[in-house]
Order: sequence, then structure tokens, then C-alpha cells
Amino acid sequence: MVVRFAEVQITQQPTSCCKVIAQTLQDPLLHKPFSHVPDLLPVPHWTQAEAEVMARTGRDVL
Repeated sequence: MVVRFAEVQITQQPTSCCKVIAQTLQDPLLHKPFSHVPDLLPVPHWTQAEAEVMARTGRDVL
């Protein structure tokens, strides 16, 4: 199983990322400490055009 997060999610919502991992493992003992933690906010995927610009320039355009 692979769980992927965007860099912005890890840096801005680390505890929510941990909550996702605990939920994914489906272990109530792991999930309980995160019951008060807000859900992870989604991050939009890159568009094809954004990916092509980043590939050409080697930089993030977002």
C-alpha cells in the first residue's frame, strides 16, 4: 500500500497526514489520538500544461 501526500500537505498539515495513515491502517488504537484532528484538505493535481511548463523550466509554477 502506498499513501502519497503533496509537499504542501506535509508541511502545512502534518498531523492530518498522520490521521490519514492511521485511518488507512484501520486500527482503532491508532485512530483514537487523531479524533480531534481536522481532516486533510485536498490539493488539486497539476494540469498537463502546468506539468509541461515545470518540465521545461525546472521550476514550480503553482
